[in-house]
Amino acid sequence: MRKSFFALLTLLMMGVLSPVGAVAEADGSRIVDLLEHQPNIKEDATWRDCPDDSVCFFTKTQFVGTLVYYQSPRYHTCGNIPRRPAYSVINNTNMKWTVYKELDCKGSDYDILGAGQAKDINYGANSWK
Repeated sequence: MRKSFFALLTLLMMGVLSPVGAVAEADGSRIVDLLEHQPNIKEDATWRDCPDDSVCFFTKTQFVGTLVYYQSPRYHTCGNIPRRPAYSVINNTNMKWTVYKELDCKGSDYDILGAGQAKDINYGANSWK
């Protein structure tokens, strides 16, 4: 388990992985969760490309542009949105998520409610939890 933890730490330091969704515990118990919850990116997407049980961020309003989505997110740990800012968001989960104008979950925030909730984010979201 110690080797797995140091392998993950090396990947994080190299920028291959980003610490989105979960933090690795000292015993390595959350390594799998961290690896499974990396963002997926699709260019030239529309709202139809947002999978079930995902939170989807779009680079333009009206749910178009580059799509960054997290499949089956479970942890409400702050993460910066890749390809930011996001100007529209779809929440296809049954959980509440919050997006923030500033990096590191600071600044103006906007709550996204349950499954199927979709909103344009006029200020441009840069982080979420």
